Amino acid sequence: MSPTTPPTVEYALTEMGTEVSEHLVALSRWSQTDFDRIREARSVYDSRSPEPVT
Repeated sequence: MSPTTPPTVEYALTEMGTEVSEHLVALSRWSQTDFDRIREARSVYDSRSPEPVT
């Protein structure tokens, strides 16, 4: 906390948080790049007629 008025607090990710954020950014980029493929796969999945489990 910094001695200011109003008080200021600085936050930072841990090393592990920084590491996982790199993976999340990569996943986000992939999903944006392949959005049309993802949407098509969802459509195919949602249109199926699943068999009941017996």
